[in-house]
Amino acid sequence: MSTPTPLINLHGYESSAASVRPRMVSDYYAGGANDEVALGAARTDWNDIALRSRVLRDVSERSQRSEILGHTLDWPVFVAPMAFQQLAQADGEVATAQAADTTGAGMILSTLSNRTIEAVRAATAGPRWFQR
Repeated sequence: MSTPTPLINLHGYESSAASVRPRMVSDYYAGGANDEVALGAARTDWNDIALRSRVLRDVSERSQRSEILGHTLDWPVFVAPMAFQQLAQADGEVATAQAADTTGAGMILSTLSNRTIEAVRAATAGPRWFQR
């Protein structure tokens, strides 16, 4: 029996998820609109970002807390609006919003969400925005 490859980056997660989801769902999540020019440009831009580690730095007094539009977040990260999340997980946007709460991130609910604004709000306490 082989040991599974550890999931250490988005490519690994995408590949692993594709092995357990229906092909149509994987294609939907992996694809982009129309001719996918913007998707290709975004992937190129993300691949051009290099992280430089800073070792032996005192990080005992650091904080990533940020105030954005009157809301304080533990770190300046938002879950982008993503449509039809129930294709990937039964609780859909509610589960995503709960994960955002757990990590102290914000979330922007998609106009094509499977769950209502009220259902997401009722299940979470963190700041939520809605895509217009």
